[in-house]
Amino acid sequence: MTQIVRYRTADWAADANQSAIESVFAELAVEAPEDLSYSVYRHGNEFVHIVASGADVLGRLPAFQEFLTGLRTRLAVEPTSSPVTLIGTYRSEGLGGGAGGG
Repeated sequence: MTQIVRYRTADWAADANQSAIESVFAELAVEAPEDLSYSVYRHGNEFVHIVASGADVLGRLPAFQEFLTGLRTRLAVEPTSSPVTLIGTYRSEGLGGGAGGG
């Protein structure tokens, strides 16, 4: 299942939120779970996470648990989450810059 999660942080918390997300990606680089596709986009203090997984792979990562622990204090707008259906993708790997390379 693929989910999209959107939220906005307080202005003062956007960089800290990004740092917490980068820690998740660092752990993912080490763990390299097979059953996961995960992308996060930032525009100012707005964040969009796109997660596709057959299991709760992210929820088992200590860095993701830490990210969630501090998230409520960083939020300006509560997250919304909804399932989405992929229609297609073209060259999504390695484009767009950022720490994750995607």
